[in-house]
Order: sequence, then C-alpha cells, then structure tokens
Amino acid sequence: MHLFRSPYIPSTTYRFFVGAQLVFLCGLALHAAFIFLFAYFAVYELVLFNILSVLIFSTCLYVNYKGMHTIGLWLAFFEATTHAALCVYFIGWDSGFAVYMLLVAPLVFLYTKMPVLQKAFALIFPAVLYISMHRYSLTVDVVYHIEESTLYFIKYFNMVSTMSILAYLSFVYSNAAATSEAQLQAASLELEKMATTDTLTNLLNRRALNDEIKREIARHNRMGTELVFALGDIDNFKEINDQNGHLNGDIILKKVAQTMTDNFRRGDLIGRWGGEEFLVLLVGANLKQAEAAAEMVRLEIENSDIDLDGQPISITITFGLCAYNKQLTIDECLLHADKGLYEGKAAGKNRVVSVKPEARLKVVN
Repeated sequence: MHLFRSPYIPSTTYRFFVGAQLVFLCGLALHAAFIFLFAYFAVYELVLFNILSVLIFSTCLYVNYKGMHTIGLWLAFFEATTHAALCVYFIGWDSGFAVYMLLVAPLVFLYTKMPVLQKAFALIFPAVLYISMHRYSLTVDVVYHIEESTLYFIKYFNMVSTMSILAYLSFVYSNAAATSEAQLQAASLELEKMATTDTLTNLLNRRALNDEIKREIARHNRMGTELVFALGDIDNFKEINDQNGHLNGDIILKKVAQTMTDNFRRGDLIGRWGGEEFLVLLVGANLKQAEAAAEMVRLEIENSDIDLDGQPISITITFGLCAYNKQLTIDECLLHADKGLYEGKAAGKNRVVSVKPEARLKVVN
C-alpha cells in the first residue's frame, strides 16, 4: 500500500486525502515518540493512551486510504481532544499539548464533503475545550510535576510541530486553490473559445466575426482606417460534397480555412460566414491591396491539391470585394461584396471581383 496514492480516492477528495495522510502519519510518529517520553517521566497513564493513539492514527491512515475520510477525521478529532485534555490534567497546561487541537480546523475546511453542522461542532467543541482546560489549569494542581525547563522544552517542541503541520496544510490548501483557479480559467477560456470559434475550421464564427467587425468599424469612424470586405465561396462545393461525402467536405473546408489563415495578414479578421462561405475583413488595406491579397489566396487554393481517400482533388474559390466607407452600412457593404461574388460565379468562377458601389443597395432581410 502506497500511503499517498490510492485507487479508492476520487479526484474531488484527492487533495484532502494527501493532506490528511501526512497529518495522520505525523500524528502516528509523534505519539510513538511520546510513549518513550512519558515512560521516561513515569506518567504511565499517558504511556497507555499514546499506545492507543498510535493505533488510532494507524487506523486513520488506513480508512483515509480506503476513502473513508469522515471516519478518519472523527478518529483524529477524538484523539486530539482527549489527548490534550489528559495531558493538561496529568502534567499541566504549560506542556503545550493543547495546541494540537488547532490542527482540526484546517483539516475540516480542507474536507469539503463534511456537512456544515459537523464542521461547526468540530470547530466549536475544541475551542470551548481549549478555554475550559486553560481555566481548569489555573485552579487545579497537576498530578505529575515535571521540571519547569523540561516542560517548556516540550511546549516549544509541540508548538514547532503544530506550526510545521499547519504550514504544510496551508500549502496544500493554497495549492488546491491555485489549481482550482487555473482549471476555472482554462475552462472559461475554453468556453469563450467555443462561443466565438467555428469548431470545424477554428476560424471566428459568424457571431464573433460580427462583433469584431463592429469594433473595427468604430475604429474606422474614429481614425479613418481603411477596411475591405472579402466574401469568398468555394466553387462547386455542393457537387464535391455530394460526390466525396461530408467528411471529405469537412477536410476541404479545413484546408481552405488554413490556407486563408496562412496567407492573409495577422491583423485581418477571418471567419466562417456559413456553409462553404468565408468572410475576411482586411484591416488597413485599400481595395487594390485587398485584391492582391485575395488573388494570392485564390492562387494558393487553386494550386493546392487535397488528398481525399488517396485521390488528389483540385478546388477553387471565388471572392467578391467591397471597400467600406461611411456612406454604407455594414449590411450594405456585405451586399456589395456578395454582388461581386455573384458576378464572379456568373463569369466562370475562380476569380476575384471588386464592386465599387455608386449607389446604396437595398438591404433585404
């Protein structure tokens, strides 16, 4: 049995398991040492109880390993409170054994599965007992008198031991919190990516692209940044999809998306607009520059054979372009780009067609 690895522990309580195991192991080792300490001072009542304590912490290690954390916690709770009370009664408050009850609180909070009422009892009872034992020690003499310098040495040892275990539990807790926070951040980023990214192509989806376009339009209105919309549509995609199957169609879409990502500039916005249609907003480019960029992508796609089930297939794409200006709305600019795309398809496909609108087109919803 590996004390710090167990097949019985789910991920939800693994951190508690590791933290508790070390505390129980320290408890076992300390009480084994206390057997010899109390035997040296001939306090045989505490010798017997510390033999029981060793058995209790051995049981704690075992039940915690088996995933029965609540049993282990309550056994440790019983041992810590009873041992503290007996030590105060037999050798006095100045022995410092009462401080071990402080270890109950971090263990209770580290174990998230314990009911609230049980946690409250596990915290309130030791506090009441701690105060009561101190008040008792002020009025009642001890059963066994130990030399004051030796008693203080024992007290300092107990304080250092408790502080060391508390520091370890704090590390476990803070590490668990940091891990949980990192997992939440990763999950949040993943959810954000899922909400804004087309799962097939890893491009921006239509909703996210719309949001980004609005931001660029706002910047254009402030700074006059040149913008060009490029609407691209894979030629004959329906026929290719029908002949080769939808899985191969997905391969084509991913290949085209990757080609666009590799060849348009980093600052350009690229998204899947729907089906086999892609929309690119070229930021800081005039119409001539946008035509050159779209032509380069068109040639790259035309010259790249895609392997489908061992058979190379050539695909082409047609682009319709329209430069944005303040006289147009976004929808009107997209309509002009779509008009250029339609003209390119009608003229034989596999080409780049720009539209310079002289009049505003009617937006049809």
